[in-house]
Amino acid sequence: VKLTWEALRIVQESYLMPIIHWAETTPAYQKFQGRNFVIVFAMDKGRVDYPIASRATQHWHAITTVGNGTTWMKRNQPWLLPEATGVDPCRGRTSTSKRRLIYYEQDVVVPVPTGFEWTAAADDVEDRHLLLFYAASPNSCIRRHISRQLAESPDAEVLIIPKPIPKKPWSDFLYRSKFCLVPDGFSSISARLYEVLLHGCVPVLLTHAFHPPFERLVDWRRIAVFLRNDEVADAPEILRNITD
Repeated sequence: VKLTWEALRIVQESYLMPIIHWAETTPAYQKFQGRNFVIVFAMDKGRVDYPIASRATQHWHAITTVGNGTTWMKRNQPWLLPEATGVDPCRGRTSTSKRRLIYYEQDVVVPVPTGFEWTAAADDVEDRHLLLFYAASPNSCIRRHISRQLAESPDAEVLIIPKPIPKKPWSDFLYRSKFCLVPDGFSSISARLYEVLLHGCVPVLLTHAFHPPFERLVDWRRIAVFLRNDEVADAPEILRNITD
């Protein structure tokens, strides 16, 4: 981890900042003080992974895969169930507990690239025998909580695998599933969300800091289910009660 941060520091000081300083000398920049300029932050947590460059470009438009942390969640209240009934098992141990995201109103959230694409099989919603599917490394509190609560579920329609699996079986299970868990990992966003969608599986998000792409064009409450962390154990029952 230390080597990663050192590499990011070197990239910013030796590569990004010279480009930014050059841009600041151009007539186009000086006309609008950078408000007409764009920078891309491609790491898991966007601007916060590039603090030096982010401070220097706070008036620029940043293209990023993450957004404003908890703000979108608080503003939109996307939860399926209206009221929280339990205690969050991951309180203080979320993807943004130690480093809050940096996001400005002019920034733009875009999807994470993925190696999958929409196929005819994704349109088939009839032959899906699994109610709920999930497979991933336990690299966050909520992912470990999912494994503890559901990995040994006796429910034949629930398949929880607490480790990554190869691409082919991963894809096959997605095509066979009605709902697929998409919990926060190291970051609040990953290619998992888009892979689930591209297989025609309804994403079930367990997140504290989700900020969707195309938020002004897509009502994410109509294409995804948002559950709270304390609702994991009851997820199969909750999802069965959702009508077509």
